[in-house]
Amino acid sequence: MFLRRAVMELTPKQKEVFLLRYQEELRLKAIAHKLGRSIGTVKAHLFQVHRTLHHQLLPYFQFAL
Repeated sequence: MFLRRAVMELTPKQKEVFLLRYQEELRLKAIAHKLGRSIGTVKAHLFQVHRTLHHQLLPYFQFAL
């Protein structure tokens, strides 16, 4: 529930890359090819996704510890 809400707050490009990587389990090269972007761009989007999700979800994990 928390993850779903956090993912919905990502930018459309970040959400697209996130879903292709973790829901469809595509490799970076396949994502880049499918979206017509460079692998570097895909990596940059994933980096931003991880940073955003970490920031949004950290309070929930700190509370659980």
